Amino acid sequence: VLAQILIPLMPTHIYVIGDILVAGVLLATAEIGIYHTITADDEHYHLASIMLNVTVYAVTLVLFLLVYHSRTRSLISATLIAVISTLLALESLSNTRQRLSDILLYAGMMGLLLGEITWALNYWRTASYTAGLLLLLIFHLTIGLSQQSLLGKLTHRVLLEYAVVALIGITFIIWAAP
Repeated sequence: VLAQILIPLMPTHIYVIGDILVAGVLLATAEIGIYHTITADDEHYHLASIMLNVTVYAVTLVLFLLVYHSRTRSLISATLIAVISTLLALESLSNTRQRLSDILLYAGMMGLLLGEITWALNYWRTASYTAGLLLLLIFHLTIGLSQQSLLGKLTHRVLLEYAVVALIGITFIIWAAP
């Protein structure tokens, strides 16, 4: 669906072909990854989990960029970002193998947080890719911290690690901002 939305925005046929190829690779990666992550005993479980995470982050970034670039009212854009974040968080948090109610709670909180941040970002005049990268950074941080919390592994060391990642990410976004 995302590839179909992007096709009219492509300047030449080569970009259209690239769009279709990337969509095919992401879809194949997701399907193969889901197959290999059904059971943790699968020999390709860890590689498939990593590839699913990469796919989720790539799709998340593109969706965030598209929604933010539309510059629609906060009611629409923040709601879309909240729904997208919640659904993609459900996929990312499902590999923790925790209770579904806990995963739903964490995913819902992340969706709400990113929706609220989008609402605030709509008042900030910035390039779409800057806001998209900032939303992706926050999505990454909340996913990682939520996974660690669900697994009972949230320690001071982990918090420090994510703080360093946040600092590096914010530095990159400020450097890349127009």
